[in-house]
Amino acid sequence: MNFNPELNSEDYFDHEYNRTMNNERCVEVSLGIRWVEALKDSSNLIEVGAVLPYYLPYYQEVKYRVVDLYDKKATDNIDVMKVDLTGLDVLSISTIEHIGMADYQEDWKGVTDRVIIDPEASILALRKILDESNSCLVTVPIGYNVALDSWLQENLDSLNCFGYEKLSMYDKTVWPPVFSPRWNCVKNIIKEYLYYPYHFPYPYANFVLFIQGWK
Repeated sequence: MNFNPELNSEDYFDHEYNRTMNNERCVEVSLGIRWVEALKDSSNLIEVGAVLPYYLPYYQEVKYRVVDLYDKKATDNIDVMKVDLTGLDVLSISTIEHIGMADYQEDWKGVTDRVIIDPEASILALRKILDESNSCLVTVPIGYNVALDSWLQENLDSLNCFGYEKLSMYDKTVWPPVFSPRWNCVKNIIKEYLYYPYHFPYPYANFVLFIQGWK
């Protein structure tokens, strides 16, 4: 696959839904689209977590499979652990970290803190993708799910991955400062990147890990 992970600021995905330029979606969606377009054969494509359908209706028209236990735009409302991913090309954008957390569960509505119900669930889902897929691109915002972060820290040397580090939100070389998010592509990931906090110093993710499989 001829996939280039490096983005320039003009490549950032700007969309009003979820205000992508304000958060990690600006790099995640852009690279997700690029990864899909780099596939030689998109017939084996499956998306875990319904993200691209919100930004690119075209991909829904292609009829590729989208599995998401809760989302109405998924083609299948099913737990990823019940899906056979063998030989498939799996895209998953900021989804794995939510598995096993209270975010979308009815009994936990109104909870604002990131509460982990099952610390193993996200790890098992990620391992399933890594073990079964033909190829994958899985994005994980660091600092959101500390149980998953801990596993990533322990297994970093076994992962084929790169990352994006948020450098700034505003250009302060002018006055008044101009909104101008900047992200830096990090190809040589060291464990220190996997200790980034979520929502600090900038809103939402400050470091996003992009996983492409086992080494």
